[in-house]
Amino acid sequence: MVISSIPFVYFRCSSCTAAAIDAAQLYYTTDTLAGFTAVNLSPSLATNSYIGTIPAQPAGTTVYYYLRGISESGKVQVRPI
Repeated sequence: MVISSIPFVYFRCSSCTAAAIDAAQLYYTTDTLAGFTAVNLSPSLATNSYIGTIPAQPAGTTVYYYLRGISESGKVQVRPI
């Protein structure tokens, strides 16, 4: 994802089984050698999605990210793998 110059980035991910997801996080970085920062995503059951924000980055910055979800049964999924 390449960021434009805005004060924050709104991130939304959708799931067809939102009710079965216990927790969801977005992990992001601008430098893959420096590690990733976790952001908890909040459920929005009305839209069957999860939302969160990350801080603004300078225009043209590449942001690397992945998603991690944990089901109510304890199964962990990470995308992309």
